[in-house]
Amino acid sequence: MANKEKPSKKNVITLCATVVVALLLLAFYYFSMNFEFFRFVMWGYMIALAALVIAYIIYNKGMYLKGVTEEMLPDEMSLEEKRALIDGAKRRLERSKWMIMLIIGFISTFAVEAVLLFVLPWIEGMIG
Repeated sequence: MANKEKPSKKNVITLCATVVVALLLLAFYYFSMNFEFFRFVMWGYMIALAALVIAYIIYNKGMYLKGVTEEMLPDEMSLEEKRALIDGAKRRLERSKWMIMLIIGFISTFAVEAVLLFVLPWIEGMIG
């Protein structure tokens, strides 16, 4: 049987905020197509996405502590050091959720653009 847990209110709010951010970024992207500065918006989105991904990885120290337990850490470390290291990693992940929201928004924008530019014309060509 599948586990039928209700998602927490915090997770639902985070999901809704992520969808809103993605829609706002997508709306601004397509709105800017009507103006001369579109090429700057497109390049800005690409640079922002790359910078956010790099910053997220660096800030979270390459995610090497995600899912690590105290038993997995070296025995030379004291229990307090282990807990501080694990708590710091959890705190960094929590503090960097806003970056993930923006990353998902930028990726969604480029995914929609790719579908409109490449997939739909290909499907139209297949249909005839």
